[in-house]
Amino acid sequence: RGRLGNICGLPTGSGEQCLDTPTCLLYTQAGSAPHLTRDMLHKLKDVENLPALFPLPPIASFVDSVMQFGKGLASFVALQSHPVPYYRIQESHWSRRHPGSTTRPECLSGSQGGRIHLNPSSFTRMMEAFQPTCYQALRDSDTPQDASRKRLQRAVDRSVSLLDQCLAMKADSSCLQHAAILGSVQGGYNRDFREISAKETAKRDVDGFVIEGFHVNGPQTKSLKYTVRS
Repeated sequence: RGRLGNICGLPTGSGEQCLDTPTCLLYTQAGSAPHLTRDMLHKLKDVENLPALFPLPPIASFVDSVMQFGKGLASFVALQSHPVPYYRIQESHWSRRHPGSTTRPECLSGSQGGRIHLNPSSFTRMMEAFQPTCYQALRDSDTPQDASRKRLQRAVDRSVSLLDQCLAMKADSSCLQHAAILGSVQGGYNRDFREISAKETAKRDVDGFVIEGFHVNGPQTKSLKYTVRS
Protein backbone atom coordinates (compact mmCIF):
# COMPACT_ATOMS: atom_id res chain seq x y z
CA ARG A 1 0.00 0.00 0.00
CA GLY A 2 3.02 2.28 0.24
CA ARG A 3 2.78 3.03 -3.50
CA LEU A 4 -0.83 4.24 -3.38
CA GLY A 5 -1.12 7.90 -4.28
CA ASN A 6 -1.80 10.39 -7.03
CA ILE A 7 0.08 12.13 -9.80
CA CYS A 8 -1.40 15.60 -10.19
CA GLY A 9 -0.67 18.69 -12.23
CA LEU A 10 -0.30 17.01 -15.62
CA PRO A 11 -1.84 19.27 -18.28
CA THR A 12 -4.41 17.66 -20.56
CA GLY A 13 -6.81 18.91 -23.18
CA SER A 14 -9.48 19.29 -20.52
CA GLY A 15 -7.28 20.97 -17.91
CA GLU A 16 -5.10 19.45 -15.22
CA GLN A 17 -5.90 15.91 -14.19
CA CYS A 18 -4.88 13.57 -11.35
CA LEU A 19 -4.00 9.92 -11.91
CA ASP A 20 -4.19 7.25 -9.23
CA THR A 21 -1.01 5.24 -8.73
CA PRO A 22 -0.10 2.57 -9.41
CA THR A 23 -1.95 2.64 -12.71
CA CYS A 24 -2.02 0.77 -16.00
CA LEU A 25 -0.97 2.26 -19.32
CA LEU A 26 -2.79 1.69 -22.58
CA TYR A 27 0.00 0.21 -24.72
CA THR A 28 -0.13 1.14 -28.39
CA GLN A 29 1.72 0.20 -31.56
CA ALA A 30 1.77 2.92 -34.20
CA GLY A 31 -1.06 4.64 -32.35
CA SER A 32 -3.40 1.65 -32.06
CA ALA A 33 -4.04 -0.79 -29.23
CA PRO A 34 -2.83 -4.17 -30.58
CA HIS A 35 -5.57 -6.62 -31.68
CA LEU A 36 -8.42 -4.24 -30.81
CA THR A 37 -10.49 -2.03 -33.07
CA ARG A 38 -11.30 1.42 -31.73
CA ASP A 39 -14.96 0.45 -31.17
CA MET A 40 -14.00 -2.68 -29.26
CA LEU A 41 -11.34 -0.84 -27.26
CA HIS A 42 -13.82 1.64 -25.84
CA LYS A 43 -16.23 -1.08 -24.80
CA LEU A 44 -13.71 -2.00 -22.11
CA LYS A 45 -14.58 -0.57 -18.71
CA ASP A 46 -12.77 2.65 -17.76
CA VAL A 47 -10.29 2.30 -20.63
CA GLU A 48 -10.62 5.99 -21.51
CA ASN A 49 -9.18 6.86 -18.09
CA LEU A 50 -5.90 5.09 -18.85
CA PRO A 51 -2.86 7.09 -19.97
CA ALA A 52 -1.85 6.13 -23.50
CA LEU A 53 1.72 4.83 -23.95
CA PHE A 54 3.34 5.50 -27.33
CA PRO A 55 6.65 3.65 -27.86
CA LEU A 56 8.71 5.84 -30.16
CA PRO A 57 9.99 3.42 -32.86
CA PRO A 58 6.64 2.66 -34.56
CA ILE A 59 5.63 6.34 -34.71
CA ALA A 60 8.97 7.95 -35.55
CA SER A 61 8.12 8.16 -39.25
CA PHE A 62 4.82 9.97 -38.52
CA VAL A 63 6.46 13.25 -37.58
CA ASP A 64 5.99 15.18 -40.85
CA SER A 65 2.35 14.15 -41.25
CA VAL A 66 1.54 14.93 -37.61
CA MET A 67 3.29 18.30 -37.87
CA GLN A 68 1.14 19.23 -40.88
CA PHE A 69 -1.95 18.01 -39.01
CA GLY A 70 -1.09 20.44 -36.22
CA LYS A 71 -3.06 18.90 -33.33
CA GLY A 72 -0.61 16.36 -31.95
CA LEU A 73 -0.31 12.61 -32.31
CA ALA A 74 -3.06 11.67 -29.85
CA SER A 75 -5.65 13.50 -31.98
CA PHE A 76 -4.01 12.20 -35.17
CA VAL A 77 -4.68 8.60 -34.11
CA ALA A 78 -8.05 9.40 -32.42
CA LEU A 79 -6.84 8.72 -28.87
CA GLN A 80 -7.29 12.29 -27.65
CA SER A 81 -9.79 11.14 -25.01
CA HIS A 82 -7.01 9.50 -23.02
CA PRO A 83 -5.71 11.83 -20.31
CA VAL A 84 -1.92 11.60 -20.68
CA PRO A 85 -0.20 10.79 -23.97
CA TYR A 86 3.20 9.45 -22.79
CA TYR A 87 6.05 8.95 -25.27
CA ARG A 88 8.72 6.44 -24.33
CA ILE A 89 11.90 5.52 -26.19
CA GLN A 90 11.15 1.81 -26.08
CA GLU A 91 12.92 -0.47 -28.55
CA SER A 92 10.60 -3.42 -28.02
CA HIS A 93 11.65 -5.26 -31.15
CA TRP A 94 15.37 -4.58 -31.23
CA SER A 95 17.87 -7.38 -30.90
CA ARG A 96 21.13 -7.05 -29.08
CA ARG A 97 23.86 -5.12 -30.90
CA HIS A 98 27.14 -6.75 -31.75
CA PRO A 99 29.92 -6.24 -29.17
CA GLY A 100 32.28 -3.48 -30.18
CA SER A 101 29.72 -1.75 -32.38
CA THR A 102 30.43 1.95 -32.86
CA THR A 103 26.77 2.80 -33.43
CA ARG A 104 25.49 5.33 -30.91
CA PRO A 105 22.53 3.40 -29.48
CA GLU A 106 20.67 6.39 -28.08
CA CYS A 107 20.49 8.07 -31.48
CA LEU A 108 18.61 5.37 -33.37
CA SER A 109 14.97 4.45 -33.47
CA GLY A 110 13.73 1.37 -35.28
CA SER A 111 10.70 1.97 -37.49
CA GLN A 112 8.89 0.34 -40.38
CA GLY A 113 10.91 2.50 -42.74
CA GLY A 114 14.23 1.40 -41.26
CA ARG A 115 16.35 3.15 -38.69
CA ILE A 116 15.97 6.86 -38.10
CA HIS A 117 18.92 8.79 -36.73
CA LEU A 118 17.96 10.94 -33.77
CA ASN A 119 19.83 13.62 -31.88
CA PRO A 120 18.51 16.05 -29.25
CA SER A 121 17.55 18.58 -31.94
CA SER A 122 15.59 16.20 -34.20
CA PHE A 123 14.10 14.48 -31.14
CA THR A 124 12.81 17.80 -29.78
CA ARG A 125 11.32 18.64 -33.18
CA MET A 126 9.53 15.28 -33.08
CA MET A 127 8.13 15.98 -29.62
CA GLU A 128 6.95 19.44 -30.76
CA ALA A 129 4.96 17.75 -33.52
CA PHE A 130 3.53 15.04 -31.23
CA GLN A 131 2.58 17.51 -28.44
CA PRO A 132 3.05 15.11 -25.51
CA THR A 133 1.79 15.54 -21.99
CA CYS A 134 4.81 13.55 -20.82
CA TYR A 135 7.91 12.22 -22.60
CA GLN A 136 11.17 10.47 -21.87
CA ALA A 137 14.42 12.23 -22.74
CA LEU A 138 16.98 10.57 -24.99
CA ARG A 139 19.33 8.20 -23.18
CA ASP A 140 21.86 5.39 -23.64
CA SER A 141 20.51 2.15 -22.17
CA ASP A 142 22.68 -0.33 -24.08
CA THR A 143 23.77 -2.10 -20.89
CA PRO A 144 23.18 -5.87 -21.01
CA GLN A 145 23.84 -7.94 -17.92
CA ASP A 146 27.44 -8.67 -18.97
CA ALA A 147 28.28 -5.03 -19.80
CA SER A 148 31.76 -3.89 -18.79
CA ARG A 149 32.38 -1.07 -16.32
CA LYS A 150 33.59 1.07 -19.23
CA ARG A 151 30.29 0.53 -21.09
CA LEU A 152 28.29 1.28 -17.94
CA GLN A 153 30.24 4.48 -17.31
CA ARG A 154 29.70 5.57 -20.90
CA ALA A 155 25.97 4.87 -20.68
CA VAL A 156 25.64 6.95 -17.52
CA ASP A 157 27.70 9.84 -18.91
CA ARG A 158 25.89 9.87 -22.27
CA SER A 159 22.48 9.70 -20.64
CA VAL A 160 23.23 12.70 -18.42
CA SER A 161 24.63 14.64 -21.39
CA LEU A 162 21.61 13.82 -23.57
CA LEU A 163 19.26 14.78 -20.75
CA ASP A 164 20.98 18.16 -20.39
CA GLN A 165 20.61 18.82 -24.12
CA CYS A 166 16.95 17.73 -24.16
CA LEU A 167 16.20 19.96 -21.17
CA ALA A 168 17.89 22.95 -22.80
CA MET A 169 15.93 22.49 -26.02
CA LYS A 170 12.69 21.96 -24.13
CA ALA A 171 13.27 25.26 -22.31
CA ASP A 172 13.65 27.03 -25.67
CA SER A 173 10.54 25.41 -27.18
CA SER A 174 7.24 27.25 -26.86
CA CYS A 175 5.39 24.02 -27.72
CA LEU A 176 6.85 21.99 -24.84
CA GLN A 177 6.66 24.45 -21.96
CA HIS A 178 3.87 22.53 -20.23
CA ALA A 179 5.06 19.02 -21.10
CA ALA A 180 6.57 16.85 -18.37
CA ILE A 181 9.98 15.33 -19.11
CA LEU A 182 11.37 12.18 -17.51
CA GLY A 183 15.04 11.39 -16.95
CA SER A 184 16.40 7.84 -17.16
CA VAL A 185 18.35 6.08 -14.40
CA GLN A 186 21.02 3.89 -15.99
CA GLY A 187 23.92 1.76 -14.76
CA GLY A 188 22.96 -1.80 -15.60
CA TYR A 189 23.31 -4.15 -12.63
CA ASN A 190 26.04 -2.12 -10.96
CA ARG A 191 24.92 -0.50 -7.71
CA ASP A 192 27.58 2.23 -7.82
CA PHE A 193 26.75 3.38 -11.36
CA ARG A 194 23.03 3.25 -10.58
CA GLU A 195 23.58 5.54 -7.61
CA ILE A 196 25.68 7.98 -9.64
CA SER A 197 23.08 8.04 -12.43
CA ALA A 198 20.20 8.55 -10.00
CA LYS A 199 21.94 11.40 -8.16
CA GLU A 200 23.00 13.18 -11.36
CA THR A 201 19.54 12.84 -12.90
CA ALA A 202 17.91 14.13 -9.71
CA LYS A 203 20.03 17.29 -9.92
CA ARG A 204 18.28 18.19 -13.18
CA ASP A 205 14.88 19.82 -13.57
CA VAL A 206 13.04 16.61 -14.43
CA ASP A 207 9.45 15.75 -13.61
CA GLY A 208 10.07 12.06 -12.91
CA PHE A 209 12.29 9.08 -13.58
CA VAL A 210 12.38 5.97 -15.74
CA ILE A 211 14.39 3.10 -14.22
CA GLU A 212 15.78 0.99 -17.05
CA GLY A 213 18.94 -0.36 -18.67
CA PHE A 214 18.61 -3.92 -17.35
CA HIS A 215 18.57 -5.59 -20.77
CA VAL A 216 18.58 -4.83 -24.49
CA ASN A 217 15.64 -7.10 -25.40
CA GLY A 218 15.82 -10.29 -27.44
CA PRO A 219 15.18 -13.95 -26.48
CA GLN A 220 17.75 -13.87 -23.68
CA THR A 221 15.49 -11.65 -21.60
CA LYS A 222 13.23 -14.64 -20.88
CA SER A 223 15.75 -16.01 -18.38
CA LEU A 224 17.24 -12.92 -16.73
CA LYS A 225 18.83 -13.36 -13.32
CA TYR A 226 18.68 -10.09 -11.43
CA THR A 227 21.96 -10.00 -9.55
CA VAL A 228 23.19 -6.60 -8.38
CA ARG A 229 26.93 -6.06 -8.74
CA SER A 230 29.20 -3.58 -7.03
